[in-house]
Amino acid sequence: MTRKGFRIVPDPQAAGRRRQRLDQIFKHPAVLVAMGFLLSGVLGGWLTHRLDQQQRERESSVKSMDDLRASIDDLNAAFSDYIDRANKLVDLRESEAAASEIAVARADYQSAYYKWDQRLSVDAPNIRQRYPATADDPGVWPITVSLQMGTGFVSDCLEHGVLLKRPQTIRGSVMKIVCKDTTAKVEITVRERLLAMALCVGLFTTEMRPDPKDDLIDTRLYDPFRRAVTEQVKKNCDTQRLMGLVDAAGNLRR
Repeated sequence: MTRKGFRIVPDPQAAGRRRQRLDQIFKHPAVLVAMGFLLSGVLGGWLTHRLDQQQRERESSVKSMDDLRASIDDLNAAFSDYIDRANKLVDLRESEAAASEIAVARADYQSAYYKWDQRLSVDAPNIRQRYPATADDPGVWPITVSLQMGTGFVSDCLEHGVLLKRPQTIRGSVMKIVCKDTTAKVEITVRERLLAMALCVGLFTTEMRPDPKDDLIDTRLYDPFRRAVTEQVKKNCDTQRLMGLVDAAGNLRR
């Protein structure tokens, strides 16, 4: 007791009794069950949601790459038919085959040309979307544009090129179709353009087709190796090369 009255002093054993009661409460089976249910419901639900989200992201990535491979495969199949029909038409014209044979080959070529052109129109945007341009890399956009232009170069030469006699017969070809849509003094034949297109499409559909084992690698489209490959494909798909103004060594033909 003090001059001002009584002073209440905390019971030193009270804190211990409270801890004991809390300990008994948390050890009670009902409380343990409730806490287990709470943890499993909240934490388990979060983990399940996270795993489901990761699975959906993986499935989305794989589907995107499957779509890319399908587009590239469609292009490859359409081009294969197109170049076969084009070479058949060139063979017949250069060997001076009967007009009826040439007419049939021309119709087959036109049909393959329309299918190839259609696949370019449909699949090129899909491919560009999965190889998007960046601030320092235009992606595959220049390649798909070159393919469209190269197709036009071949078509123009087949339609407006002139038949000139070869100095000597080559594999049954007495004549050669020479393109007349450039100011270059050197002769550019339709076969040279078809060969350049075949090399361009072959490299593009082989090198730019993603390997399934890399589907879940985030850097698959932007790593240095991929960029180097893309640059090599661009070099072989350059419009001057497809037009026949650049030779296989990369030298300008004049």
